[in-house]
Amino acid sequence: MSEMTLSELRETMTALAGDFSADALTVDAAERVVTDAAAIKHMAATIEALAAAKVAATDRWKTGGDATPEEWLARRTGVSKGQAKAALRTAKTLDGLPEVAGAARAGALSPTQTAEIADAAAADPNAEHRLVALAKANASVGELRDECRRTRAAADPDPDATNGRIHRSRFLRTFNDSEGAFNLHLRNTVAAGSTVMAALQPFIDRAFAHARKAGHREDPAAYAADAFTELCNRTLTGVARHPAGGGSATAADIPAAPEGAGEPGVVPGTDPKPPPYLGLLRLDLAALQRGHAEGDEVVEIAGVGPIPVTTARHLLGDAVLKLVITNGVDVVNVTHLGRGPTVAQKTALLWSSPTCTVHGCNRARRLQKDHRTPWATEQVTELHNLDHLCSHHHALKTNHHWALTTGTGKRPMVPPDHPDHPDRAGRADSTGDRRGTRPPHDPTDPAASRPTTGANPSRPDATRRSGDDDSGGDSEHGQQPLLGLEDTDAA
Repeated sequence: MSEMTLSELRETMTALAGDFSADALTVDAAERVVTDAAAIKHMAATIEALAAAKVAATDRWKTGGDATPEEWLARRTGVSKGQAKAALRTAKTLDGLPEVAGAARAGALSPTQTAEIADAAAADPNAEHRLVALAKANASVGELRDECRRTRAAADPDPDATNGRIHRSRFLRTFNDSEGAFNLHLRNTVAAGSTVMAALQPFIDRAFAHARKAGHREDPAAYAADAFTELCNRTLTGVARHPAGGGSATAADIPAAPEGAGEPGVVPGTDPKPPPYLGLLRLDLAALQRGHAEGDEVVEIAGVGPIPVTTARHLLGDAVLKLVITNGVDVVNVTHLGRGPTVAQKTALLWSSPTCTVHGCNRARRLQKDHRTPWATEQVTELHNLDHLCSHHHALKTNHHWALTTGTGKRPMVPPDHPDHPDRAGRADSTGDRRGTRPPHDPTDPAASRPTTGANPSRPDATRRSGDDDSGGDSEHGQQPLLGLEDTDAA
């Protein structure tokens, strides 16, 4: 493609953008525009990166007085130096990755997806097709990033050396953004990160409990920010402060903390002994015995990232980890007659499903353990009948009758009128919604609260009320490993 062709295309796009009015579009048309515009943007980003790499390979970038090619590209395109560096690195990598390059040129991959896949596929070329397919299957960026991270770790010939390089390049940087807010950026090894989160989690739990008691609900990241400030204040003064900074906290100000977060009612600043913390180390037995991971074997701190086997062995000496070892078979095969899962089942579920089960959702905090078949129907709790759902998707299922499609593991959740919804397909083995087909839940409809009898070959007399919680009413809200394994109520 010549420069003139791109210039002409730019003129056409300028005219189109100048005349564009979203108000004149139907919702369907607006959705198509979003898809097309995103693809065009992704194509343009790929062309830009490839052209920039050409300039970076010469001395042309020096003519403007810039110190590095990354600085030149950042200034020329209005992005950060970090983004410019990633674009140039990805462009150089694409030469040896034809499938990634083709998808990026076609606009099927965003710059973020392209960078993640190119980095991982450069380490393991055999993973190129699998990772591109995962991105095209609408996996979230978080899901894709986690899989790319595992791919790089598995292909690393010397994970201990990599861990050492990460340690040597560790940093903690602070800056004030354009709004004047204080920002903190920390880089360190996964093991160090798990220590940081283990120290923060009791304070996060207390901030969450305090907000719940006051009737407030905020993003988990806000509670983490409050927890970090409180932990620092405790280190400096030994006295805890309210999250907003409005005075010292007393025992009466701090509500009972969730289990595992320290003694109930104790102000963090007055408790000199940090509470023990429970995290989850996911580890294949063969890798532990061999000394390194191979193929699809997993060695990682759940919710944080992969670690070398040597680091895992070191952590096994600490009493703060719940160990789950698998030998290529089901982690746990236990039938429990109680409504809630056992500790073993909770741990096994964290192994097999560390994030929300819904495809495209990478939420890992305050996951709810949901029975596919309602406990009231079978009155047993078995691992194969449990799914992790985030609060958002659990609410969609419970209140609006969305359902996971048939299968296990990561899979889509669809609305009641979708052809793949188990009720519409006459299936009852995916979500356990043993109901007949019915319209979406309307909370304003008085009939919505009346009992509905569904066809159930095993329990024909079973009934279910609209909006019943398949997790058993007292749904257990587990948190991400190293961000709280204990069960708490959602705010």
